[in-house]
Amino acid sequence: MHRRTLLGTVGSTVASVGLAGCAGGLPWDSESTTTESGVREPTTVDGSNRSRHDVERASADHLLVLANRDDDPHRVTYSTTERSTGLDVYTERRTIEPGFDEAVYTLEDAEPRGIQSYECTLELEDGSASTVLWTNQCYGDATLAVTADGDLTASVDTC
Repeated sequence: MHRRTLLGTVGSTVASVGLAGCAGGLPWDSESTTTESGVREPTTVDGSNRSRHDVERASADHLLVLANRDDDPHRVTYSTTERSTGLDVYTERRTIEPGFDEAVYTLEDAEPRGIQSYECTLELEDGSASTVLWTNQCYGDATLAVTADGDLTASVDTC
């Protein structure tokens, strides 16, 4: 009798633990957290499994900087896409001369609502580079660059 009780308990524990990981991490899942003042606030998990916490504050004050550190001009396409919808909020194709290093777009123009993520991409005919930029205060500007070797890089400043 004790053996059956033990096996039943172990079996249900293993099943519970095994299924526990299946419930979280979906874009529509939500949980709540309690702040220091005792107020319960939702914590949302988006498609990238990145938790958003109440300590983060939305800020769209981020620039997309384009740079050419190579000695040759390059014909490039750069774009910014809102990741949750796939909506292309900005695309431009132009030739950038050697030494070019300027802000070409601000996320404020995308009019984000709250904390959202955007993929910033730089393309040449033979390759591309991209990075993800979040509209929260801990993220800075995104830089898309052609290196001195003619390669592509993409980076984001963070705090």
